[in-house]
Amino acid sequence: MKLISPKGTEATSVPSVLQTFGLAEPPLLASRYNVAPTQQAAVAREGADGGNRLDLLHWGLIPAWAKERTVAYKMINARPETLREKPSFRQAYKYRRCVVPVSGFYEWRHEGK
Repeated sequence: MKLISPKGTEATSVPSVLQTFGLAEPPLLASRYNVAPTQQAAVAREGADGGNRLDLLHWGLIPAWAKERTVAYKMINARPETLREKPSFRQAYKYRRCVVPVSGFYEWRHEGK
């Protein structure tokens, strides 16, 4: 099984992910080349037993003050230089952290007019 393999890049092997994140069980994931906001993504985080685990979570943040899940669509990116100060991200940064294992990423940019 291979994880997240964008075209033209070498896929990350399951044993490599297990070793890197100290996971006991192999993840059951299909290869993907793109994960968009609001879709589920595999993340490594601390489990109740104190060990690491791999879970599928939705990409987006639903702040405690939000009344609807649709707020998460607007809360997909946080800048590292303001993460600790922004009320929307402050508690999540402090208490709810995870690592997203990927073999690459890209960021859209506007060119021309």
